[in-house]
Amino acid sequence: MSLQRWWEEVQHDLFYRTARDEAYMRHHFRLEVERSLRDIIRGQRAQLEAQIAIGRAQMEALEQGFSQLGAEIRDLQDTVQWAMESVGEAVGALERTMSLGFAQVIWQQEQTNQLLQEILKRLSSPRTTEAEEMRERGNEFYKNALNARRPEDRERWINLALDAYLEAIRKNPADFSVFYSLGVILFFEKGNSELALRCFREAAALAEPYSPYHAALAWLHLGYVHRSRKEFEEAYRATEEAIRLQPQWLEAHYQHAVHSALTGRMEEARQILAMVIDSDENYFPKAATDPDLLPFRSEVGTVLDEKLAKVSQRAQDLQRKLTRAEKVFSNLPDLPRDRWSFIPEALQALQRAQGYVALVQAIRQGEDALSRLHEPLRFPLRTLTGHTGRVWSVAFSPDGQFLASGSGDKTVKIWRVSDGKEVRTLTGHTDLVLSVAFSPDGQFLASGSDDKTVKIVKISPLKRAEAEQLLAALENWLVEQQRRKREEEEKRKREEEEKRRILAAVRAQLRKREEEERRKQEEERRRMEALRAQRRKRGLCEDCGRPLSFWDKLWGRTKCRDCR
Repeated sequence: MSLQRWWEEVQHDLFYRTARDEAYMRHHFRLEVERSLRDIIRGQRAQLEAQIAIGRAQMEALEQGFSQLGAEIRDLQDTVQWAMESVGEAVGALERTMSLGFAQVIWQQEQTNQLLQEILKRLSSPRTTEAEEMRERGNEFYKNALNARRPEDRERWINLALDAYLEAIRKNPADFSVFYSLGVILFFEKGNSELALRCFREAAALAEPYSPYHAALAWLHLGYVHRSRKEFEEAYRATEEAIRLQPQWLEAHYQHAVHSALTGRMEEARQILAMVIDSDENYFPKAATDPDLLPFRSEVGTVLDEKLAKVSQRAQDLQRKLTRAEKVFSNLPDLPRDRWSFIPEALQALQRAQGYVALVQAIRQGEDALSRLHEPLRFPLRTLTGHTGRVWSVAFSPDGQFLASGSGDKTVKIWRVSDGKEVRTLTGHTDLVLSVAFSPDGQFLASGSDDKTVKIVKISPLKRAEAEQLLAALENWLVEQQRRKREEEEKRKREEEEKRRILAAVRAQLRKREEEERRKQEEERRRMEALRAQRRKRGLCEDCGRPLSFWDKLWGRTKCRDCR
């Protein structure tokens, strides 16, 4: 009853109070400063979002290719599943026919029980139900106020929301969400910090047994109002309560760091800021632009500089690793670039990143790229073709340079692993070859066939032939490299010659323009000199052309009084 009497006493002030207290004015000043400082980093954030959009588009293109293959597999699965479902439906048709009547009776009984329970709930708590309706109505009015375009409409909807919230409290004084909404309206709309504090305290006390999150939210707003009233110790204790209720809530920790700085606890503020920035990089620009932390620029700047230095070092180390990975994958033969395109994308993101937030997000992308280095190797590096029958067995040589394969076409083929070329084809079996194996020293190759025979072939001459082929290939590669180098050198010389020619033409054109300009200036100077001489002969001022006075002529002056 005392709570209801209190609301009845202040209801008139809630509707007609127009003055804003000092805490409310400081709150609006802080918002204006934050808005001005936040505009500085919007350009960088927009650039980062554009880069992320490009990366997502490339990833969607890659995923589309996999989705086509997945669609074919799903079609096959759907066909098999359809066949199984057809059999299942035929088996279950009889069962459904028998159980349909029982299912309808059970469903009707469940619906009747649910309806009776709802009616009983309504009859047992009519005031709570009415309070919930008034609360929902107040929430709707408040949303309309936030969307109103004219100030008078906003004020009207705010008053209606207050009326609905007050009615909800009369019917259910324990509804903490209504007290929280009232506190928000009283401070941020009406500018009454004293009543807002009472509402937030009531909301925190009522919400703690049921919802620690809403209780922490009320404590957090309570601390903000105290900070706006320059009651920093009370604000510090309020955020302590919010952290006690929600230890993982970063916003509560950040606000507690601000209050720690305002109360002179700088060491605690630095530790909390470091923890919050490590957990969420978006608090870095927030701490750099927070108006309440500007008086502590040196202390906060030390924390921010340390974090930026660590992130920059991590970015440099990650960039070196990704550069090395890009070099290795680019030298792997027959490995398409689109299979490891995430490596250069992450490398470009690191190179373009500027600022703490962009660096952290680029590092996250780079670490994800490093964790995916094994993915390109899941695809076959090359496909060896040449057999006309099924391949039954394969074996690598001990030195890993060759691969032997036995096939149903009655042959054994030996391949060079470095380039996938077929080196030799062994024949002699009259049936499919089921197994092949190299000797431990790599000098012999054994093959087992379905013709009930095992053949052993000495392959040491093969290595000499392969060495000659490798040398020939290297010589051809060197010749090709020298030819490309000569072509590039000639191309570079041609480009330099073209640049020199263009530069000479530009210089000649500039000299011509300068000479033309000097000629015009000389002609203008001569014309003006002739005009001055003509004016002097006629007894006129040589600058403006007006007649000279008697005294000017007497004293031999060539300019009038105004021009002198």
